[in-house]
Amino acid sequence: MINDERKKAVTQQLAALVEEALIAEVTLSPKPGLVDALDAGAHSDMDYALFLKSAKTLTPFFEEMAQIAWHHAIDQELRERIAEIGRKAEKAMLIAT
Repeated sequence: MINDERKKAVTQQLAALVEEALIAEVTLSPKPGLVDALDAGAHSDMDYALFLKSAKTLTPFFEEMAQIAWHHAIDQELRERIAEIGRKAEKAMLIAT
């Protein structure tokens, strides 16, 4: 069985990989109509810098989701707990950006 220290390291790494994927996606340019490193596309409320800031803001919530899912069955309760974390993440992102 994996101890708490190892679990923390794995969930931190998962969150870091999600953040890395978000940054790689937005950095890929050009993407007509979408936010990328060159242009805000059709978005008047988001640009590259804000996207990067939002990715950084969301990372701890991705870690929290991974920790919750670690020993939890894939069921409705897990979905609800992940959704609750997602709502908190969205609020934090809106404040940050």
